[in-house]
Amino acid sequence: MKIIPILSIVIVLVLVCIPATSGSGMDEAIVWFNKGNALMEKEDYSGAVHAYDSALDLDPFYAAALRNRGDAQTVMQKYIDALESYDRSLAIDKTSAEGWAKRGRVLFMMQEYEKALESYNKAQSYKPQIFSILDGKGDVAAAMGEFEISQSSYTGALQADDKSYETWNKLGEVLEKQQKNEEALDAFNAALARNNESAKVWNNRGSVLYQLGRLDEALTSFEKAISLDTSYIPKQYQDTLSEIQSESSAEKGNADLFIPMVMPGEEIPFTLPSPIFLLNYAVIVAGVISIFIVTLLRIVSRKKN
Repeated sequence: MKIIPILSIVIVLVLVCIPATSGSGMDEAIVWFNKGNALMEKEDYSGAVHAYDSALDLDPFYAAALRNRGDAQTVMQKYIDALESYDRSLAIDKTSAEGWAKRGRVLFMMQEYEKALESYNKAQSYKPQIFSILDGKGDVAAAMGEFEISQSSYTGALQADDKSYETWNKLGEVLEKQQKNEEALDAFNAALARNNESAKVWNNRGSVLYQLGRLDEALTSFEKAISLDTSYIPKQYQDTLSEIQSESSAEKGNADLFIPMVMPGEEIPFTLPSPIFLLNYAVIVAGVISIFIVTLLRIVSRKKN
């Protein structure tokens, strides 16, 4: 009979102590989580992972700590570890759009494009109009050569937030790959309106202008790209120069060979010959005068003898 009261006391003590310990552990886990975030801001990614691990030791079901640990591991290029962190977080919180998107990003970096696209589609199913999700999905689709999907994703991302010049540039690139050059030019111009110091965007703009046959404008864009990055000399810059020079030479040659047509009864208008002909005439006249002087000197010399 004495055993029952003792067991009751033990059970009560356990029930009282567990919540207290659990609450304290959760508070301490949050402290470690915040430390991890602070270390992330300082770019101490290894320290951040240690802090998140400490939080997870106290609360193994801390999904946000798992996601952030995955972020730090991604920056450290520990992609397999990051994927494991994101998978664990999603086992706890299956409806986290953020978790699915981050999983998609690391799979993209691992070049697992099909799986990455599945993750982004899952993220989009929970939050359809989030910039980072749509932008990331566009990157994956572009890498797969699915340019229409990529175009749609980048367009959606820019509808959510149109400030990113990089996304405008990526949209221009996939439009150019689909030979939608006028639309691509608009996208590159939009990118430059947000950041006109990107050599890559100026080069891309030059490339699409080159495709459109607007060579002078293309040359200006290429030269701007080179001025921003002196080591950056795209191949099409030389191609553009060659074509402009070729067209210029053809026009000059046609002008030199041009003979005006004169109708019967019309007077032929006097026009100055081209500089090259004037030079030829000068050389001929100088040669004739030289021959005449030499001949004259020989005659005079013979008479003296």
